[in-house]
Amino acid sequence: MEDCESDRSFAKYTTFSIADESDDYRVMIVGMQLYQRHCCPASRQFLTKFFFRHRNMRLTTRDRDDDVQQDGDCAVAYRGGWWYNACHNANPNGL
Repeated sequence: MEDCESDRSFAKYTTFSIADESDDYRVMIVGMQLYQRHCCPASRQFLTKFFFRHRNMRLTTRDRDDDVQQDGDCAVAYRGGWWYNACHNANPNGL
């Protein structure tokens, strides 16, 4: 991920897998090491929350609303499919 100041970060997961269609392509994430060029506690907290917020979520697309947002479809609102929870903190696949 890259923020508006061009600082980059990424996460390396111990386990990352995606279930099959029968489980709505649920994403499973266990364990994470966060890598950042510039690290401050607030940034680390935000990124940790972002990278874990989507674990165990089902894939939401424009034609299949599987997020937990009560008042809308995150994939439609943010123009991209993802394992949305109640939408997002960052939007890697949308506009």
